[in-house]
Amino acid sequence: VLATPGVERWGRERVPLLVLGAYHMVVGHFAIAPFYRELAGQDLLEPAALERWTSFLADALELLFSAPGAPPSQ
Repeated sequence: VLATPGVERWGRERVPLLVLGAYHMVVGHFAIAPFYRELAGQDLLEPAALERWTSFLADALELLFSAPGAPPSQ
């Protein structure tokens, strides 16, 4: 991970925090799904919702781990 272009953006000392944040984005989505279903009436684990989440997560992680000024891939 310390060899990723994101090191330029965040600095070596902050990359472990970035990895922990990414972990919480992934795990947190599944952990909060039952509560969110009760709160908002939406199932975050249904196939369409998971597809949207996967797409968002891929974009977010690409931005977080990319070099500063790198164009987003499409």
